[in-house]
Amino acid sequence: MRTLSRILLVALCAALLVSGGTAENAESGMTVMETITSFKNSIPDASALDNLAIRAKKELGMPIRALDFSWNAGKFTCGADYGSTLTNKGYVKDNGNRLQVIRDQAEFDYLLYLPDGYDPAKKYPMILFLHGIGERGDDPSVIADYGPFQYILKGHSLGMIVIAPQLEKENHWVDNAEGAEYDGQIDRLKIFLSQMREAWPVDDRRIYLTGLSMGGRGSWKLACAMPDTFAALAVVCGRASVWDQPENYVYDLARLKGMPVWIFHGLGDTTVAPDHGLAAARKLRAEDPEGELNLTLYPVVGHNSYDFAYTDSRLYAWLEEHILAD
Repeated sequence: MRTLSRILLVALCAALLVSGGTAENAESGMTVMETITSFKNSIPDASALDNLAIRAKKELGMPIRALDFSWNAGKFTCGADYGSTLTNKGYVKDNGNRLQVIRDQAEFDYLLYLPDGYDPAKKYPMILFLHGIGERGDDPSVIADYGPFQYILKGHSLGMIVIAPQLEKENHWVDNAEGAEYDGQIDRLKIFLSQMREAWPVDDRRIYLTGLSMGGRGSWKLACAMPDTFAALAVVCGRASVWDQPENYVYDLARLKGMPVWIFHGLGDTTVAPDHGLAAARKLRAEDPEGELNLTLYPVVGHNSYDFAYTDSRLYAWLEEHILAD
């Protein structure tokens, strides 16, 4: 059903795009489909998407639970999942066999996943995951509840090494104690990444960066600081701009030109407003109109968009598609 609904919406999008249903020529009372296809030329503010799930149920007979937009080499596509409210069932705790806590061996303690059948003589892609503010402390095992580990602990396997450094309780990936921008943790992450490349058989052309919330913000900053290091970037409910000013960017997203990016955000997010994700998408589109950008919005989800982003197999398939150019 999910695949069929996505195919049907893509077909409807194509029809509307031909007929010119864009933000420039649509009136304020746009239908759900006109709102969706308006992304082709102009990414709306979150206010234009208010009550989208309710409107979809009224107009189309069923709610929209996820919207996907993609721009690649100048081409635009869109798709959606219809159905009941998203859930994240089937998660199980680690039994100690799949994840490892590594202490006192690098700049940060960290949580580690090695692929099934791990062979140290082989080179593996690597995901570097930056956790959110609630996972700080001195026990990396708490990170297992989030990010790629959520997918792994739902019984899935990844052909990639996954590494998640843990930030100390009093620290922040990008701010100092006064809440001002601070580069100290980014400098430590650079050291940590170098250590991971030495400690594990990492394919240097297939290192992927992702993070949620505070870690999403840290991912924007680290990617901008090391744009030639990461083959792809996925940011979940993170911001690249001033707290209450989504269009006032803190980080120079122009440095990400040529880097494939996927942004995830819940339209009901009251912790990091969805306009931050939408604004980052607008900025990336402006700086790199031919580049690869994906945007997934969840109309009925709040700050926990990470529960759905990281349990979506498409994310990992998408990451593995990308290899840094020589």
